[in-house]
Amino acid sequence: MSFNQTLMVRHGSYYSGRAEALTEDGERESVRARDELIQRGIGRGAVLLSSTAPRALQTAAIIGEGLSLQVKSSKRIEIIGNYPEGVSSLDEMLEAALSESETDTGGEALIVVTHQPLINIAANRHNVGYGEIWLYEPTTWFNPQFSSYDQGRLQEDLAAANLIA
Repeated sequence: MSFNQTLMVRHGSYYSGRAEALTEDGERESVRARDELIQRGIGRGAVLLSSTAPRALQTAAIIGEGLSLQVKSSKRIEIIGNYPEGVSSLDEMLEAALSESETDTGGEALIVVTHQPLINIAANRHNVGYGEIWLYEPTTWFNPQFSSYDQGRLQEDLAAANLIA
């Protein structure tokens, strides 16, 4: 991966249940995230990669519309976003997600719309808020929750989604 920066965005607040649509607060949180990215100077040279979860895709759509970016989705981002305990290398997972979604692997910025568990580990903190943005420094991934058992379970989930053989 050769992006100038990698920004991880937690999706906006959502209704629990089958639809998982953003709430009005979730839409406002997504607009705030979009506006913050604009203030940071992120533009058309960025790549926008989202989890396939509806709440993440809606957040990404709001961001993409404001930045004139096409949303690329990844089931891998959804899986590792919710269950990051088996991730030994976030950089490798992001590269695989970019490849699977046939997305460029370089540019101004990579924006990843994902879920709290992954961002909490990446940011080394708890309770990253809805719509919050975290700057991820490549090669700095340290997963204190990593275990070979969880890595095996992650591999099973990825295989079930036909993302690995």
